[in-house]
Amino acid sequence: MPETKKGEPGSGDYERVICQIKGVLGARLVTEPDGSISEIHIMAVSGRNPKQIVRDVESAILVQLGVAVDHKKISIVQVELPQLPGEVAEERLSYTQGGRLRLVSINLFTRGLETEATVEVEAGTGGTIYQGHAFGPNAPNTICGWWRRLQ
Repeated sequence: MPETKKGEPGSGDYERVICQIKGVLGARLVTEPDGSISEIHIMAVSGRNPKQIVRDVESAILVQLGVAVDHKKISIVQVELPQLPGEVAEERLSYTQGGRLRLVSINLFTRGLETEATVEVEAGTGGTIYQGHAFGPNAPNTICGWWRRLQ
């Protein structure tokens, strides 16, 4: 990939901006030898209209980096995220009862092409410890999406 001139945004800058957009899990740019963008590939959750994601990408890049991008260069792939089983979702209601939550630990593990995040919280003083998991692809800029969902 060609070096960017001082003051010009690089691929990482574009990917960071795109990663901030609601529903985006990861992004990757393909550039021409002169550094111009030839393709933008985005992985997003299936809950949003792909055309809206494309418009958001165009706007975010223009506003934050000052670069106009042709919507025809943006490709969106949507993936289904696993949903919590009913019994776990029902237990989530009791997590906030009985006092404050205390963060016990946050762990991030990567194995080949897979990433796992684990969070443990304690309900109340000396209360029950609850643990949550998130799984997904191990790809650059995907991690920010997982941390955003865990916060």
